[in-house]
Amino acid sequence: MNTVTVMNTAKTASVSLVVDNTKPLTMSSRQIAEFTGKKHFHVKRDIREMLITLELDESKFGCIFFDQYGREQTEYHLNEELTLTLVTGYNIQMRNAVIQEWKRLKEENEKLRSTPVNPYADFEETDWIELALKKTRENKQLIELHVRKSVDSHSMTRLLGAKKGATKVKEALTALRTAGYIERVYDENNKPCGYVANDSALPFCSMNAHYQLSFTVDVLPVLVELGVLEEEQKATLNLPKPNNTILIQNKAAERLRQNVGSLEVFGL
Repeated sequence: MNTVTVMNTAKTASVSLVVDNTKPLTMSSRQIAEFTGKKHFHVKRDIREMLITLELDESKFGCIFFDQYGREQTEYHLNEELTLTLVTGYNIQMRNAVIQEWKRLKEENEKLRSTPVNPYADFEETDWIELALKKTRENKQLIELHVRKSVDSHSMTRLLGAKKGATKVKEALTALRTAGYIERVYDENNKPCGYVANDSALPFCSMNAHYQLSFTVDVLPVLVELGVLEEEQKATLNLPKPNNTILIQNKAAERLRQNVGSLEVFGL
């Protein structure tokens, strides 16, 4: 089904074309009429004859607009190739006017393409409120993740309840490395000296300055997915308890932040 575009405007064609770099460039029959000095109904007649000759569907190029008296009128939008095909039969001055306008149109469009798009240009008040709520939720999740990592993060050995160097621990680290969650680090003698966590591992893994990794329980579903653990094994793990000392420190820090917020009310 062909779509007809309705343009609600009471103005005649402007010499300055409006460029939308998200759509193919076109020139309207009203604009062609203005650039060439021909009557609009004559240009439309020429376009219809051209489309018939080229066996093109006229409805794909037609658009509706309202003139200065509010009457419904029809115009055509043509791409560069069809525009130049149309004006080939016009005199040199007319052709040159259209060619120069197309040149300007493409240069303007190129400038727009190189201009960063503002994603918030059409935002209304409700959109800003929703964006603020979204950012608040994201920040809350990040804070919760940070606190969880500091309070309830453990070595893979401790998390799996295994002994140091156990096969299951090696399998888990190898699987995470193969899947791209972590990477091996080597010293100057090309000997393994630890791991680094990639961005994909951040939801369940953290790393200290000595390339030692610690994990939250969120890594367990990943290990199940990688085939290191069975779902039944995960359910029977004797998981380590959170670090209460750090938990107390974080609660104290939270109270301190709340106090700082209250002092801001008094300008302190």
